Amino acid sequence: MAEISNEDMIRWEGLIERLTAIANETKNAASAALDVFLARQDADDWLIIDRSLLIATAVRDSMKHAYLKVENPHKRNLIAVALFELGDVSVVPDLVDAVNHDQDIFMLAANKLASKSVREAGPAILKRLESSLNGDEMVLATLLRALWRVSDELPQKTYDSLKEIKSELVRDALSHFRRG
Repeated sequence: MAEISNEDMIRWEGLIERLTAIANETKNAASAALDVFLARQDADDWLIIDRSLLIATAVRDSMKHAYLKVENPHKRNLIAVALFELGDVSVVPDLVDAVNHDQDIFMLAANKLASKSVREAGPAILKRLESSLNGDEMVLATLLRALWRVSDELPQKTYDSLKEIKSELVRDALSHFRRG
């Protein structure tokens, strides 16, 4: 990986600060405008809704453009998470790929997919769970909870392996997969 110069780091931090300030101002302005819209007796002023939609659409379109042109799989997966949160289900394959292959965001991707009950994520979450059996109990519990939201299937061998782990977190998450 390339070394980042101090000048580039300062520039990056400045961009992040500016973007954060703009995001906060936009959120505050949209919230205030929508509050006025809701409080009005004559609620036909569609311009407030139109401008709020314009902001959301511009952000989504910019992210989609970046998503389509980025070649780095990790960055593509990160953008896919944001697009998925904005309602774009076309990025589901990238999120499933992130569960399978992206060590940095596999739990985030699994949780996002599970939060929307994306059933096709089940096999990827199960595969990641099985490959993590000797790993951190928090990871196991998180993956178990995500799997439970998208699938009611947990192979007996995996269940038995998880049952042997002495962790309250894992036991609690495993309880959703009761066995007779």
